[in-house]
Amino acid sequence: MLFVIGLGFAVLFGLSFRIRAVLNKRAWNGPTRPFFFLMLLTLIPGIALIGLQLWLNQGH
Repeated sequence: MLFVIGLGFAVLFGLSFRIRAVLNKRAWNGPTRPFFFLMLLTLIPGIALIGLQLWLNQGH
């Protein structure tokens, strides 16, 4: 679930970055930076938990 939430923040980050670039605004101002940090805080632990689960399912 944490991984899916991280993917959602990644999508919001990408959309915000692109929209601000098209509107000729600074891409890292506005909501882009918080979406990036929320993405990091959810996506990286989500990937780690998936890896841990796969590792534990192999019999370790």
